[in-house]
Amino acid sequence: MHPILFCDLDGTLLPHVYNDGEGKLRTPTFKEGPVFQHILRWLQLGGRLVGVTGSSLSTHVARFWDDIPMQLRVERKVMLSCETGASLHHQDANGNLVEDVQYFQHNFPTGCGFSEEETQHIIQIGQVGLSEFYADLKDKPTLIEDDQLIHLHKKARDSPLSIPVSSDVNIVPRIEVRGAAQSIVFVGIPVALCKPYFEDRLARLGYPMEGKPAGRLCYDIVPPGVGKHLVVDWVLGGRDDGVVKVAQLHYSAVAFGDRPAGNDVGLTLRHPHGVPFISVCELSSEIPDRVRNLHVGHNAKGAAAVIAELVKQLEMGGPATPLDVCSAVLLARGELCDENKCVNIV
Repeated sequence: MHPILFCDLDGTLLPHVYNDGEGKLRTPTFKEGPVFQHILRWLQLGGRLVGVTGSSLSTHVARFWDDIPMQLRVERKVMLSCETGASLHHQDANGNLVEDVQYFQHNFPTGCGFSEEETQHIIQIGQVGLSEFYADLKDKPTLIEDDQLIHLHKKARDSPLSIPVSSDVNIVPRIEVRGAAQSIVFVGIPVALCKPYFEDRLARLGYPMEGKPAGRLCYDIVPPGVGKHLVVDWVLGGRDDGVVKVAQLHYSAVAFGDRPAGNDVGLTLRHPHGVPFISVCELSSEIPDRVRNLHVGHNAKGAAAVIAELVKQLEMGGPATPLDVCSAVLLARGELCDENKCVNIV
Protein backbone atom coordinates (compact mmCIF):
# COMPACT_ATOMS: atom_id res chain seq x y z
CA MET A 1 0.00 0.00 0.00
CA HIS A 2 1.05 3.60 -0.46
CA PRO A 3 2.65 5.11 2.66
CA ILE A 4 0.32 7.52 4.46
CA LEU A 5 0.91 10.45 6.79
CA PHE A 6 -1.94 11.43 9.13
CA CYS A 7 -1.08 14.97 10.22
CA ASP A 8 -2.61 17.54 12.47
CA LEU A 9 -2.42 20.96 10.80
CA ASP A 10 -2.12 23.96 13.15
CA GLY A 11 1.18 23.75 15.01
CA THR A 12 2.22 20.60 13.12
CA LEU A 13 2.16 21.03 9.35
CA LEU A 14 1.22 24.71 9.49
CA PRO A 15 3.21 27.43 11.24
CA HIS A 16 1.57 28.92 14.30
CA VAL A 17 -0.64 31.96 13.99
CA TYR A 18 1.46 34.74 15.50
CA ASN A 19 1.27 38.30 16.74
CA ASP A 20 3.08 40.75 14.45
CA GLY A 21 3.94 43.05 17.34
CA GLU A 22 1.37 45.63 16.32
CA GLY A 23 -1.62 43.85 17.75
CA LYS A 24 -2.50 42.00 14.54
CA LEU A 25 -2.58 38.23 14.14
CA ARG A 26 -0.85 36.72 11.14
CA THR A 27 -1.97 33.37 9.72
CA PRO A 28 0.84 31.94 7.57
CA THR A 29 -0.16 29.35 4.99
CA PHE A 30 1.19 25.85 4.42
CA LYS A 31 3.46 27.07 1.63
CA GLU A 32 5.07 29.60 3.98
CA GLY A 33 6.09 26.96 6.51
CA PRO A 34 9.07 24.58 6.71
CA VAL A 35 7.14 21.37 5.92
CA PHE A 36 5.67 22.27 2.52
CA GLN A 37 8.54 21.31 0.21
CA HIS A 38 9.05 17.98 1.98
CA ILE A 39 5.34 17.11 1.72
CA LEU A 40 5.34 18.09 -1.95
CA ARG A 41 8.21 15.68 -2.59
CA TRP A 42 6.50 12.99 -0.45
CA LEU A 43 3.39 13.19 -2.65
CA GLN A 44 5.41 13.21 -5.88
CA LEU A 45 7.13 10.02 -4.76
CA GLY A 46 3.80 8.24 -4.27
CA GLY A 47 3.08 8.99 -0.63
CA ARG A 48 -0.35 10.03 0.65
CA LEU A 49 -1.36 12.75 3.11
CA VAL A 50 -4.43 13.13 5.31
CA GLY A 51 -4.66 16.52 7.02
CA VAL A 52 -6.70 16.25 10.23
CA THR A 53 -7.73 19.48 11.96
CA GLY A 54 -10.13 20.67 14.60
CA SER A 55 -10.78 23.81 12.57
CA SER A 56 -13.45 24.48 9.98
CA LEU A 57 -13.18 23.63 6.29
CA SER A 58 -13.22 27.28 5.19
CA THR A 59 -10.20 28.11 7.36
CA HIS A 60 -8.00 25.36 5.97
CA VAL A 61 -9.02 25.52 2.34
CA ALA A 62 -7.22 28.87 2.31
CA ARG A 63 -4.32 28.02 4.64
CA PHE A 64 -3.64 24.42 3.57
CA TRP A 65 -5.64 22.89 0.73
CA ASP A 66 -5.16 25.56 -1.93
CA ASP A 67 -1.37 25.44 -1.54
CA ILE A 68 -1.22 21.82 -2.77
CA PRO A 69 -0.96 21.53 -6.58
CA MET A 70 -4.31 20.70 -8.18
CA GLN A 71 -3.03 17.58 -9.95
CA LEU A 72 -1.97 15.98 -6.68
CA ARG A 73 -5.38 16.76 -5.18
CA VAL A 74 -7.31 15.39 -8.15
CA GLU A 75 -5.24 12.20 -7.99
CA ARG A 76 -6.64 11.75 -4.44
CA LYS A 77 -3.18 11.85 -2.88
CA VAL A 78 -4.47 14.29 -0.28
CA MET A 79 -7.55 14.33 1.94
CA LEU A 80 -8.69 16.86 4.53
CA SER A 81 -10.67 16.11 7.70
CA CYS A 82 -12.19 18.99 9.67
CA GLU A 83 -13.94 19.63 13.01
CA THR A 84 -11.89 16.96 14.84
CA GLY A 85 -12.92 14.11 12.58
CA ALA A 86 -16.54 15.16 11.98
CA SER A 87 -16.03 15.44 8.21
CA LEU A 88 -13.69 14.18 5.48
CA HIS A 89 -13.09 15.84 2.10
CA HIS A 90 -11.28 15.16 -1.16
CA GLN A 91 -11.00 16.61 -4.66
CA ASP A 92 -13.10 15.05 -7.42
CA ALA A 93 -12.02 14.56 -11.05
CA ASN A 94 -13.39 17.98 -11.96
CA GLY A 95 -11.33 19.75 -9.35
CA ASN A 96 -14.19 20.32 -6.92
CA LEU A 97 -13.68 19.83 -3.19
CA VAL A 98 -16.36 17.38 -2.03
CA GLU A 99 -17.32 15.79 1.26
CA ASP A 100 -17.06 12.03 1.67
CA VAL A 101 -20.70 11.30 2.44
CA GLN A 102 -20.04 7.62 3.10
CA TYR A 103 -17.55 8.53 5.82
CA PHE A 104 -20.13 10.70 7.57
CA GLN A 105 -22.94 8.16 7.25
CA HIS A 106 -20.74 5.35 8.52
CA ASN A 107 -19.49 7.23 11.59
CA PHE A 108 -22.60 9.31 12.38
CA PRO A 109 -25.68 7.42 11.19
CA THR A 110 -27.96 9.54 13.41
CA GLY A 111 -26.13 12.81 12.74
CA CYS A 112 -23.43 14.71 14.58
CA GLY A 113 -23.68 17.93 16.52
CA PHE A 114 -25.02 19.60 19.64
CA SER A 115 -28.68 20.62 19.92
CA GLU A 116 -29.58 24.30 19.93
CA GLU A 117 -30.18 24.18 23.69
CA GLU A 118 -26.86 22.44 24.34
CA THR A 119 -25.05 24.88 22.06
CA GLN A 120 -26.41 27.93 23.85
CA HIS A 121 -25.55 26.55 27.29
CA ILE A 122 -22.01 25.67 26.20
CA ILE A 123 -21.56 29.15 24.70
CA GLN A 124 -22.64 30.71 28.00
CA ILE A 125 -20.05 28.62 29.88
CA GLY A 126 -17.38 29.79 27.46
CA GLN A 127 -18.33 33.45 27.80
CA VAL A 128 -18.25 33.28 31.60
CA GLY A 129 -14.91 31.45 31.66
CA LEU A 130 -13.23 33.73 29.14
CA SER A 131 -14.48 36.85 30.94
CA GLU A 132 -13.15 35.57 34.27
CA PHE A 133 -9.77 34.73 32.78
CA TYR A 134 -9.25 38.21 31.34
CA ALA A 135 -10.32 39.79 34.62
CA ASP A 136 -7.74 37.60 36.39
CA LEU A 137 -5.08 38.47 33.80
CA LYS A 138 -5.77 42.17 34.35
CA ASP A 139 -5.14 41.71 38.10
CA LYS A 140 -2.21 39.31 37.65
CA PRO A 141 -0.25 39.99 34.42
CA THR A 142 2.30 37.28 35.26
CA LEU A 143 -0.29 34.65 34.26
CA ILE A 144 1.09 35.08 30.72
CA GLU A 145 4.76 35.79 30.02
CA ASP A 146 5.08 34.29 26.51
CA ASP A 147 6.10 37.05 24.07
CA GLN A 148 3.90 35.56 21.34
CA LEU A 149 0.86 35.94 23.61
CA ILE A 150 1.63 39.43 24.84
CA HIS A 151 -1.29 40.83 22.83
CA LEU A 152 -3.65 39.16 25.32
CA HIS A 153 -2.55 41.66 27.97
CA LYS A 154 -4.01 44.47 25.88
CA LYS A 155 -7.32 42.62 25.84
CA ALA A 156 -7.13 42.19 29.61
CA ARG A 157 -6.68 45.93 30.11
CA ASP A 158 -10.05 46.38 28.36
CA SER A 159 -11.76 43.94 30.74
CA PRO A 160 -14.68 43.38 31.23
CA LEU A 161 -14.99 42.15 27.67
CA SER A 162 -17.81 41.22 25.35
CA ILE A 163 -17.16 37.67 24.10
CA PRO A 164 -18.65 37.28 20.61
CA VAL A 165 -19.60 34.12 18.74
CA SER A 166 -17.48 34.48 15.61
CA SER A 167 -15.22 32.61 13.21
CA ASP A 168 -13.07 35.69 12.55
CA VAL A 169 -9.51 34.69 13.51
CA ASN A 170 -8.67 38.33 14.21
CA ILE A 171 -11.11 38.42 17.12
CA VAL A 172 -9.64 37.17 20.42
CA PRO A 173 -11.24 36.16 22.70
CA ARG A 174 -14.17 34.56 20.86
CA ILE A 175 -16.30 31.43 20.66
CA GLU A 176 -16.57 29.49 17.41
CA VAL A 177 -19.45 27.20 16.51
CA ARG A 178 -18.10 25.02 13.73
CA GLY A 179 -20.16 23.15 11.18
CA ALA A 180 -23.64 22.20 12.35
CA ALA A 181 -22.50 22.62 15.98
CA GLN A 182 -20.23 19.62 15.44
CA SER A 183 -17.57 21.45 17.42
CA ILE A 184 -17.65 24.46 19.75
CA VAL A 185 -14.33 26.15 20.45
CA PHE A 186 -13.41 28.63 23.17
CA VAL A 187 -10.56 30.80 21.87
CA GLY A 188 -8.41 33.06 24.01
CA ILE A 189 -6.87 31.20 26.96
CA PRO A 190 -3.47 29.44 26.79
CA VAL A 191 -4.20 25.72 26.86
CA ALA A 192 -2.24 25.14 30.07
CA LEU A 193 -4.60 27.52 31.90
CA CYS A 194 -7.96 26.35 30.51
CA LYS A 195 -8.98 23.78 33.12
CA PRO A 196 -10.20 25.98 36.03
CA TYR A 197 -12.17 28.25 33.71
CA PHE A 198 -14.01 25.63 31.67
CA GLU A 199 -13.89 22.01 32.76
CA ASP A 200 -15.76 22.06 36.08
CA ARG A 201 -18.52 24.25 34.66
CA LEU A 202 -18.94 22.05 31.59
CA ALA A 203 -19.10 18.94 33.79
CA ARG A 204 -21.95 20.48 35.80
CA LEU A 205 -24.03 20.90 32.63
CA GLY A 206 -24.36 17.13 32.49
CA TYR A 207 -24.35 16.96 28.68
CA PRO A 208 -22.41 14.18 26.95
CA MET A 209 -19.37 15.93 25.49
CA GLU A 210 -15.61 15.80 25.31
CA GLY A 211 -13.37 18.84 25.76
CA LYS A 212 -9.69 18.95 24.78
CA PRO A 213 -6.98 21.63 24.40
CA ALA A 214 -6.22 22.47 20.77
CA GLY A 215 -3.54 24.77 19.40
CA ARG A 216 -2.13 27.46 21.67
CA LEU A 217 -5.31 29.25 22.70
CA CYS A 218 -8.20 26.91 21.96
CA TYR A 219 -10.39 24.55 23.95
CA ASP A 220 -12.31 22.24 21.60
CA ILE A 221 -15.64 20.70 22.68
CA VAL A 222 -17.18 17.91 20.61
CA PRO A 223 -20.00 15.38 21.06
CA PRO A 224 -18.92 11.98 22.45
CA GLY A 225 -17.40 9.64 19.89
CA VAL A 226 -16.12 12.41 17.63
CA GLY A 227 -12.35 12.32 17.25
CA LYS A 228 -9.44 12.13 14.88
CA HIS A 229 -9.21 8.36 15.34
CA LEU A 230 -12.27 8.02 13.09
CA VAL A 231 -10.26 9.31 10.13
CA VAL A 232 -7.39 6.87 10.71
CA ASP A 233 -9.80 3.94 11.03
CA TRP A 234 -11.73 4.90 7.89
CA VAL A 235 -8.73 5.49 5.65
CA LEU A 236 -7.03 2.29 6.77
CA GLY A 237 -10.18 0.27 6.29
CA GLY A 238 -11.11 -0.19 9.93
CA ARG A 239 -8.81 -3.18 10.36
CA ASP A 240 -7.40 -3.84 13.81
CA ASP A 241 -3.84 -3.93 12.53
CA GLY A 242 -4.50 -1.00 10.19
CA VAL A 243 -1.33 -1.23 8.13
CA VAL A 244 1.17 -3.68 6.77
CA LYS A 245 3.69 -3.95 9.60
CA VAL A 246 6.84 -5.29 7.99
CA ALA A 247 9.15 -5.42 11.00
CA GLN A 248 9.55 -3.74 14.36
CA LEU A 249 9.32 0.04 13.85
CA HIS A 250 8.84 -0.35 10.10
CA TYR A 251 5.43 0.89 8.98
CA SER A 252 3.41 2.18 6.05
CA ALA A 253 1.49 4.83 8.04
CA VAL A 254 2.65 7.47 10.51
CA ALA A 255 0.77 10.13 12.51
CA PHE A 256 1.99 13.57 13.62
CA GLY A 257 0.53 16.06 16.09
CA ASP A 258 1.36 18.76 18.62
CA ARG A 259 -1.38 18.02 21.18
CA PRO A 260 -1.11 14.30 22.02
CA ALA A 261 -2.97 14.86 25.30
CA GLY A 262 -5.40 17.27 23.64
CA ASN A 263 -7.44 17.02 20.46
CA ASP A 264 -4.72 14.96 18.71
CA VAL A 265 -5.29 12.08 21.13
CA GLY A 266 -7.22 10.21 18.42
CA LEU A 267 -4.08 10.14 16.27
CA THR A 268 -2.17 8.41 19.10
CA LEU A 269 -4.50 5.45 19.65
CA ARG A 270 -2.66 3.05 17.32
CA HIS A 271 0.75 3.90 18.75
CA PRO A 272 2.73 1.66 18.86
CA HIS A 273 0.38 -0.88 17.24
CA GLY A 274 0.43 -0.08 13.54
CA VAL A 275 0.52 3.72 13.31
CA PRO A 276 3.35 5.29 15.35
CA PHE A 277 2.66 8.81 16.59
CA ILE A 278 5.39 11.45 16.36
CA SER A 279 4.97 14.26 18.84
CA VAL A 280 6.02 17.77 17.83
CA CYS A 281 4.58 19.24 21.04
CA GLU A 282 6.32 22.33 22.41
CA LEU A 283 6.43 21.08 26.00
CA SER A 284 7.59 17.61 26.99
CA SER A 285 5.48 17.92 30.14
CA GLU A 286 2.34 17.69 27.99
CA ILE A 287 3.31 14.38 26.34
CA PRO A 288 1.69 11.14 27.56
CA ASP A 289 4.25 8.51 28.53
CA ARG A 290 2.98 6.05 25.94
CA VAL A 291 4.04 8.28 23.00
CA ARG A 292 7.10 9.84 24.60
CA ASN A 293 9.54 7.54 22.78
CA LEU A 294 8.93 9.37 19.47
CA HIS A 295 8.86 12.93 20.78
CA VAL A 296 10.67 15.47 18.59
CA GLY A 297 9.16 18.82 19.53
CA HIS A 298 9.51 22.14 17.70
CA ASN A 299 6.08 22.06 16.03
CA ALA A 300 6.26 22.49 12.23
CA LYS A 301 10.06 22.64 12.29
CA GLY A 302 10.18 19.27 14.04
CA ALA A 303 7.64 17.77 11.63
CA ALA A 304 9.69 19.05 8.69
CA ALA A 305 12.85 17.40 10.04
CA VAL A 306 11.19 13.98 10.42
CA ILE A 307 9.28 14.09 7.12
CA ALA A 308 12.49 15.08 5.30
CA GLU A 309 14.05 11.83 6.59
CA LEU A 310 11.02 9.77 5.55
CA VAL A 311 11.22 11.33 2.08
CA LYS A 312 14.84 10.20 1.81
CA GLN A 313 13.70 6.66 2.56
CA LEU A 314 11.18 6.78 -0.29
CA GLU A 315 13.77 8.25 -2.64
CA MET A 316 16.09 5.34 -1.93
CA GLY A 317 13.55 2.52 -1.98
CA GLY A 318 10.43 3.63 -3.82
CA PRO A 319 6.81 4.08 -2.63
CA ALA A 320 6.56 0.50 -1.29
CA THR A 321 9.41 1.13 1.15
CA PRO A 322 8.50 0.28 4.77
CA LEU A 323 9.15 3.36 6.86
CA ASP A 324 11.89 3.16 9.48
CA VAL A 325 10.25 5.63 11.83
CA CYS A 326 12.71 5.31 14.71
CA SER A 327 15.66 6.08 12.45
CA ALA A 328 13.87 9.12 10.99
CA VAL A 329 13.12 10.48 14.47
CA LEU A 330 16.69 10.00 15.69
CA LEU A 331 18.15 11.72 12.62
CA ALA A 332 15.67 14.58 12.96
CA ARG A 333 16.59 15.04 16.63
CA GLY A 334 20.25 15.20 15.63
CA GLU A 335 19.55 17.83 12.99
CA LEU A 336 17.59 19.97 15.45
CA CYS A 337 20.39 19.68 18.00
CA ASP A 338 22.94 20.71 15.39
CA GLU A 339 20.98 23.94 15.03
CA ASN A 340 21.46 24.56 18.78
CA LYS A 341 17.81 23.79 19.41
CA CYS A 342 18.17 20.48 21.18
CA VAL A 343 14.97 18.78 22.21
CA ASN A 344 14.51 17.18 25.60
CA ILE A 345 14.89 13.50 24.69
CA VAL A 346 13.08 11.58 27.41
